[in-house]
Amino acid sequence: EKWVAVALAGGRLIVFNSELKVDREHRVNGEILDLSISSGPTPTLAAISMDVKKGQTLSVFEAAKKTPVAMRLSYHVEQVEALPSGKLIAVYGNSPRGQYIAVHSALDATLQWQKLEERY
Repeated sequence: EKWVAVALAGGRLIVFNSELKVDREHRVNGEILDLSISSGPTPTLAAISMDVKKGQTLSVFEAAKKTPVAMRLSYHVEQVEALPSGKLIAVYGNSPRGQYIAVHSALDATLQWQKLEERY
């Protein structure tokens, strides 16, 4: 792997390069539930975090941008995947409301596509 991302307690994220040296560090509000990093020379890092007061948030850290993009999620999600190109972020969740999958832009976290399969 060219990049490795690690989530630590307190919302801390660390990105290591292929030589396992720290490339960058980030922090999000709340605790991190899942994270994913794309491949390529400029990786995109995506994380789902949970804050007791704010709920779940999707944070996207793009190498070309100085500030991360964060947005509250309207459905419960458990997994995040940065697509290899780093241009799209997929999220997935399963809750009493049903199964939910969505794709967001890595540029500004805008929703590109979503599907909710209701439970009942």
